[in-house]
Amino acid sequence: MIDLILRDYYSIADWSKAAAGYAKEQKLDLRLVNAFAGVFAILPCVFENGFFAIDFDEGEPGAVIEALGDDGETTLDLVAWPTRKPDQFATVLNNADALGIGNVTNPASWAFDNQLHVHRTPLSWLKAGCSGCCILDHRYVAYWLGQALGPIVAESREHASALSMLLNPRFDERRILFPKAMAA
Repeated sequence: MIDLILRDYYSIADWSKAAAGYAKEQKLDLRLVNAFAGVFAILPCVFENGFFAIDFDEGEPGAVIEALGDDGETTLDLVAWPTRKPDQFATVLNNADALGIGNVTNPASWAFDNQLHVHRTPLSWLKAGCSGCCILDHRYVAYWLGQALGPIVAESREHASALSMLLNPRFDERRILFPKAMAA
């Protein structure tokens, strides 16, 4: 199924003025986006119940990227969000647990005292140069994020609390940091 969806996506995901403008406005490093999130496009999308479809008749502008597997190469799904509402992201098939999932168990994520940043939105993940991860599907978070090799960093105290609830009891909540706690 994903092969057919990708074939169609690649045939319509041309680089456009809208994509160039959005990438510039959001200060995205397109070399990193292409390396870690595949083809980036702005396409008309319809969003409903955590899913999206490309719809040239009734869609609103949506930013679309690929969700790669833990091998960093295999496309598992497409992820999109309305360009005006980046916190309302969706997938086509619900086949991917996270963007950047390979970083969770990659020792390089913690080399030189680094930490794994968990981003709330795909746009936040892209702006961070595709470092860390962004949860797409909450169902199995305790399993895969619970395998993190070191501390993880949330975007805020509230985000840290939400991650703690998702990870409990598999992950010691003291290993979930947030910016204010990190400064102390």
